[in-house]
Amino acid sequence: MRCLIPRYSTKEDIETLLNKNGIHGYSLTEEENGLLLELPEKGLSRGEKEAVLRHFSFYNLFHWSDKGVENVVLWEDPSFYPSLLREMKILWEGVSFDLIASLESRGFILGGLFSLALEKPFLPIRKYKHIFSQLPGKQAEYVNWKGETETLYLFTPEASGKRILFIDDILETGRSLKASVALLKGFGFTLAGAFYLLDAASEETRSSFPFPIRSLLRFDQMTENTPLQALPNK
Repeated sequence: MRCLIPRYSTKEDIETLLNKNGIHGYSLTEEENGLLLELPEKGLSRGEKEAVLRHFSFYNLFHWSDKGVENVVLWEDPSFYPSLLREMKILWEGVSFDLIASLESRGFILGGLFSLALEKPFLPIRKYKHIFSQLPGKQAEYVNWKGETETLYLFTPEASGKRILFIDDILETGRSLKASVALLKGFGFTLAGAFYLLDAASEETRSSFPFPIRSLLRFDQMTENTPLQALPNK
C-alpha cells in the first residue's frame, strides 16, 4: 500500500512521525510533488496501514511550510466536501446536538457547510465591532496565537439552553475555544463537543475541556479519533 505525501516538510520529519507511531520497514521516495510512502507488506495489519494512509490523505486540506501548517486550503478543492461530511457524521454519530456554532471568519465557511448538510441551525460568533455595543449581546476576550487580544461577540440568541456543537478549522492554544465556551454558557447553552479539521493542541489543552474534541487530523498521531471506515474515497 502506498500514498503520495504532499511536500510540506523534510523527509526526516516524515520519518520521525512514522517512527513515533511505531511504523517501520517503509520506504520514502522523493517525487516531484512530494514523498512517495510505501508501507511494508508484513509487520502491519491492514487496519494499521489504512490508518496511516488515511492520516496523510488529509494533508492536502492545508498549506504547509517548514514551520508547520500555514493555512487551510480545503475550499480550493470542493471535491473533498463529500468525504469531509461523511467523516464528520461518523465522528459524531450518537452525539445529539441542536445547533452548530463557529467563529468569524474561516469557521463561518465550515459552519455554513455543516449547517446545510446536517440541517442544523448555525449560530455565528462574531469578532467584536464598536457598533455591536448598541445591540443586545455579550463579549469575551482572549489572546490569540500572535499574542494579540481579540474580542468575540455573541448576539443574544433565541435558542438559548440547547446543545451546541462547536466547529472550527485549527485547534492549537485553545484560547478562542475557551472564550467561545464562556459566551455560549453565558446564554445557557450546553457544549456537546468541538470539531476541528486539524488538532495541533497539547494533551493538556485538550483535556482541559469537559467535552469531547474530535478532528480529521491529529498533528502528530495517526490513529486518533476517526474510525478507519471513514477513509476518503480514492
